Amino acid sequence: NYTSLHKVKDYANLMNMSTRKLNDVVKHYFSTTAKELISTKLYIELANSLRFGSSSVKEISYHHGFSSPYHMSHFFSKMKGISPQAYRDSFRK
Repeated sequence: NYTSLHKVKDYANLMNMSTRKLNDVVKHYFSTTAKELISTKLYIELANSLRFGSSSVKEISYHHGFSSPYHMSHFFSKMKGISPQAYRDSFRK
């Protein structure tokens, strides 16, 4: 579901619990917030798609549930500190 669900509320609803309860459970087991856990999982999947896949950045962004390549680029840059294309290029030299 990480390709279509990016919000804590979405996962809490799937598990029939409140967002607060989900955060409490995640903090107990992972020592992080649910949002950070979801973001990390999404970032890892994006990084793997960029590094090992042949799809364009645009295709990857839509496949992973972003409304536009801009939003995916902003998310990725915030997590990694470089653009998705720069990340991909760093492995293709």
